[in-house]
Amino acid sequence: MGEANLVTVASPSTDDPRHYIAIRWAAVRSPVPFIKNRDACFTHMDVECDGRKGWVRALKSIDLPECHHLRGLVRMDLLRCGHVVLESPGRPDCVQVHILVHLDMKGLVPAWIEDLWMKRTCQGLRALRKAVVAKRLAATDLVHQHLSSRTCELCARPFTFGTTKVHCRQCSQVMCNECSSTTTSSQEHRQALPVCTTCELATSTKLPSFIAIDAPFVGLLHR
Repeated sequence: MGEANLVTVASPSTDDPRHYIAIRWAAVRSPVPFIKNRDACFTHMDVECDGRKGWVRALKSIDLPECHHLRGLVRMDLLRCGHVVLESPGRPDCVQVHILVHLDMKGLVPAWIEDLWMKRTCQGLRALRKAVVAKRLAATDLVHQHLSSRTCELCARPFTFGTTKVHCRQCSQVMCNECSSTTTSSQEHRQALPVCTTCELATSTKLPSFIAIDAPFVGLLHR
């Protein structure tokens, strides 16, 4: 639904780019209309790990008088929540992402509703890979586009009148819509980046050993 940074205690620096401490507020939408939406006021802390490459994000609710309870929202309590992202041992091209979710939703929330909330959280995890691919593609230079192609360079389907040619953001192959996969840049302007299915697969298997993604607040539940 929305989130806001209330107070920044410590900002990232050149020497410590992943050190961040703040007080934040966020609201999450209920998966069903008869259960009220939830919000939380919490401390947000990012620190870099010692030893293996990685970082830890810790979230914990606080009672801040200036952060008033809002009409239509139930204030939940984040007890122990966060993320741990570590470089996989022996696999510098992979990272391990762990999520800890321990909170009190407050109020009467059926178990099956909590399961729906958890499903939404897991769907957010599935989007992490796409965000990493988009970040990598956004850093590459766009090569020359071949405007004269008459067929899709992946499936060899001929381009007919009215067919839109799509150029891969990474290799510049001309392809049809069926052979393209559109991802979104993680930069400020959130530019749409068309890529061919071949490059998307290659990029996802050649990711840098460590990429920090500023992921949005996602729905959490008590377990």
